[in-house]
Amino acid sequence: MTRNRRSKRVIRSRMAQTGEKYTEARRAHLASGGHSGGSAGEYPGDTITWPEDSLGWFTDQAYNAILLAADEARMLSHPRIDPEHLLLAAARYGNVESLLAGEGIDARAIHEVIVQIKGFGGKLELRPRRSPASEEVLRRAVTAAAARGVRGSSTEHLLIALGEQELPARILAELGMSSAQALVDGHYPVTRPPVDHAIIERRAAQLAASGIAPPSPGPIPPIFERFTAQARDAMNAGIQYARSR
Repeated sequence: MTRNRRSKRVIRSRMAQTGEKYTEARRAHLASGGHSGGSAGEYPGDTITWPEDSLGWFTDQAYNAILLAADEARMLSHPRIDPEHLLLAAARYGNVESLLAGEGIDARAIHEVIVQIKGFGGKLELRPRRSPASEEVLRRAVTAAAARGVRGSSTEHLLIALGEQELPARILAELGMSSAQALVDGHYPVTRPPVDHAIIERRAAQLAASGIAPPSPGPIPPIFERFTAQARDAMNAGIQYARSR
């Protein structure tokens, strides 16, 4: 992805969050230090040769959230894992759950907005795959962490990257949050210099060559909202039957 395209993506994210027109959002983006090479504090990622699987960059907490996103998509009968499923999974526990709770946002509310916008899919997809947009979120989370001097990307860095995606930004805006990056930086101030770009490039090459043993996933919470549409219908029918007896 070129730098110009990345800058446009940031501008579109701002448009979704603020309701500004493109020229207004671009002007504000430039005023805040953004330019065609990226916004202020952005880490250059377009020159890195990324491995096919990005999971080796992440902490156990973020890795578990990424695995859980597949289950979120499956429970909604959506055919692929999109950024909104990563947002929903990250909101279930850990750093992002705490950050969003401080804004009065929880996973149930995010789930409800996703269902309102996209509904349930018609067919259960047992093994949904990550979409290109989700892969971009993972790579952007790595560069967001590196820009803040962190080598192991965690869920808060996922949240920053998700805030730059149109639908997650829209979901968060509908729930009252205007900027994911501002929320994260407010709770995790940048205190370290950026990770040297050469280190990130070497790490990417190592992962591309040999990969990394994944962490052990944690337990998936047994929450009713995560049942498939078919399971919900069956349970509701059972409840109605019991009430009629």
